[in-house]
Amino acid sequence: MDQSFLQNRMRHFRRKLFLLVGGFLAVFFLVFELISAASSAIVVLTYYNQAKQECSNISSSDDDGDGDVSVGNYDKNIESMAYAVAKAMEKAYGYKAELVFAQLGHETGFGKGYTIGTEDLNLSGIKYQADMSDYARPGQAASDGGVYCEFKSLDAYATVYYKWFLKPDFGKTKPKTVQEWAHLLKVHKYYQVSEENYVSGMNSFIDEYKKYDAAHKNDSKKDSSSSSKEKTSTAKKKKTAAIVHNQKKSLSDLIVDVDKPEEARGMNDLVKKENDKSTSKSSKASSASSSSKTSSKASSSSKTSSKKDNSKSSSPKKGDSTDSSSDESNSERSLGMTEDSCKALGFETKDDESSGEWTYPFKGMTYKSAKAQMDSAQAFGVHAGSGRKNNYHDGVDFGTAQHNGQAIRAIHGGKVVDIGFRGTTQNDIGGYVVTKSSDGWYIVYQEFVFSPSESDVIKVKKGETVEAGETIGVLSSSTANVNHVHIGATKQVWSKAISNSFSSAGGWKDPLELIKKGIASGGSLGSVKLSGSDEAKAKSLAKALQKVDPKATKNGIAAILGNWRVESGFDPKAQNASGASGLGQWLGGRFSNLQAYAKKKGKSWTDAGVQIEFAYKADGTDSAIIKKVLEGKGSVDELTRKFRREWERGGEGSEDERVKKAEAIRKLI
Repeated sequence: MDQSFLQNRMRHFRRKLFLLVGGFLAVFFLVFELISAASSAIVVLTYYNQAKQECSNISSSDDDGDGDVSVGNYDKNIESMAYAVAKAMEKAYGYKAELVFAQLGHETGFGKGYTIGTEDLNLSGIKYQADMSDYARPGQAASDGGVYCEFKSLDAYATVYYKWFLKPDFGKTKPKTVQEWAHLLKVHKYYQVSEENYVSGMNSFIDEYKKYDAAHKNDSKKDSSSSSKEKTSTAKKKKTAAIVHNQKKSLSDLIVDVDKPEEARGMNDLVKKENDKSTSKSSKASSASSSSKTSSKASSSSKTSSKKDNSKSSSPKKGDSTDSSSDESNSERSLGMTEDSCKALGFETKDDESSGEWTYPFKGMTYKSAKAQMDSAQAFGVHAGSGRKNNYHDGVDFGTAQHNGQAIRAIHGGKVVDIGFRGTTQNDIGGYVVTKSSDGWYIVYQEFVFSPSESDVIKVKKGETVEAGETIGVLSSSTANVNHVHIGATKQVWSKAISNSFSSAGGWKDPLELIKKGIASGGSLGSVKLSGSDEAKAKSLAKALQKVDPKATKNGIAAILGNWRVESGFDPKAQNASGASGLGQWLGGRFSNLQAYAKKKGKSWTDAGVQIEFAYKADGTDSAIIKKVLEGKGSVDELTRKFRREWERGGEGSEDERVKKAEAIRKLI
C-alpha cells in the first residue's frame, strides 16, 4: 500500500478526531455557560426580591429614629419574657434592666394564672388603642373598661411598651432608682395606688432580677460559640447588598458593596420582568426573616343574631407566643440594605409610603394647579436666598391670594395630638394644629393664625379624629399677620420634628408629593359600580379591595369575597328581616356607624365603595381583622374560615360553602 496514501488517511482521521473533540468541548462549555447563567439569574432574582423586601421595612425617621424593638431569645414563661424585654430596653434605650424587670414583675406578679401575660404576651396590662393595630389586636376585657392588647409577638409588646408608655412618660429621663421610676409613672397617672405601694411592689422584684440575671449570665458562657457565629453574621451583612445585572459586568460583580450604592444602577429590565413572576414565591421567604411566626387559634362562632354587633360579639382568640429561637438563623440571610442602597436600586422604604386616604388642602385643587400657584419660596426644600435658616423650607405654603376665606382641609386622616401657639414672627410657627395618622404621619398646619384671641379660625379640638378632607381651620387674610397656611409632614415624633424645623433632620417630606402619591395608590376608592354576572361583580370588588389595600393578596381578597357572596350575593343594597345590611350584612351599631360614615362622605350607605372603605378603616376593631385577612399569606381555605369566624362571627351558609365560593373567585382574579 502506498505510504503517502496511509499518511493522508491518518491526517484525515486526526482532523476528524480533532473536530469531534472540539465540537464536544464546545457543546460542554455552552451547556456549562447556560447552567451558570441560569444559576446566576436565579441568584440575581432571589437577592433582588430579598433586597426589595428589606427596603420595604426600612424607616430612617420612625419615632426619633427608633425602630421596632427586638427582644431576642426567651423561654415561654413570664419571668423569661420580662427579662428579655428588660434587657432589650437597656440595650436599645438605656433604661436600667432591673427597673424594667421590677416594674413588670410588680404588674404581673409573674403568676402562672396571669393569662394576659402568658397567652396575650401583655406583661403590663396595656390597653388596646386603634393606632396599635400593627402590633396588637383587641384581647381580654378589662374590669375597669376597655380591652387589653393581645400582642402579635413579644417584640410587638416591647415596641408598644416603649413607644406608647416609657417614651411619652419619661421623655429623655432615664430613672436610676425604683423611687424615680415609680414617681414618673405616678405623675403621668399610670397607676392609682399610692406611690409608696408601687415602690414597695417594685422593690420586691429587684432581688429576683439579680438572681435571674446571674443565672442567665452563667448559661450565656456556655453559648460562646453561638456568639462568634453572630459576629460573623454581622460582618456578612456589611458586605452583602444590592444586586445588579449589567451585561458589561462579570458574574462576580452581581453582588455589590452596600457602601457603594452608585454601583447598584442599571438594573436590567429582564430581571424586573422575571421578578414580577416570582415575587409571590420569594416574598414569603424574605418576609419570614423579618416577621414573627404566630399561629392563630380559631374562635368559635357567635349566634347569628348578634354576629354583626360589636357590643355582643366575641373577641378574637389568643395567638401562640413567639418562639424567637429562629430569629438569629433568619437574620443571617439579611442583605443589610441601607436607605442609600435602596434608593440607588429604585426601591421604596417605609418613609416613602403614603397609605390611607390623602387629599389636597383646598377644594378643587390639583397637583398641577398647586404647583402653578406657588413660587420657589413657598415650595418644599432648600431654596437659596429664602431668608430661612439653612435656606430650608420644611413644608409648603398656600397663600391667601388664591385661597382666602376657604376651609383648610386635612390632607390625611388622623388624631389631633397638639394645638398651640409659638412665637409671632414669620420664622416661628404661630398657631398650629398637629395630627397623627395610624400609618405614622405627623401633619402640621401652621401660620394660619398667630394670636390665641383669634383661635376661632381653628375648627378642631385636641383628641378629635379627622378624616382626609375634613376641615382643620379657615385661611383668612382678615386674621392678623396671616397671608398663608404652612403644611408640613414627617414621620418623626412632633417634639423632635419641631426642634428641627429648618433641617432635613426633622424627617420632613414634601406634602404635595405625598398627596399625589397617596391619591395614585388608591387611598380613596370613590364609587364602585356593580353590574352583570356574579363573576363580573367579583372582579370589580376584587379591584376595589386591591386599590384600598395595595398589599392585599389574591387569597385574602378571595376569602372576603367568598364570605360576602354567601352573605349578600354581592348586593350592596341587600337587607334581611333582622336588619343586616350591605355587602357584609352589618347589623345594629355597626350598621349605624356605616350610615354615619356615608353621611360624612356625602354619599349613600348603599354605595359599594363606601362600604369597602368603611370596612377597611372605620369599622372599629373589625377593620384590623379585615386588613389582616386581606394581607394574609395563608391558603384561601384558611383565610376564608378565619374571616368567617373573626369578622362575620356567624351568618348564613356553612364555612365549607364559603370556602367553595372563595376558591371559585380566586380562579377569576
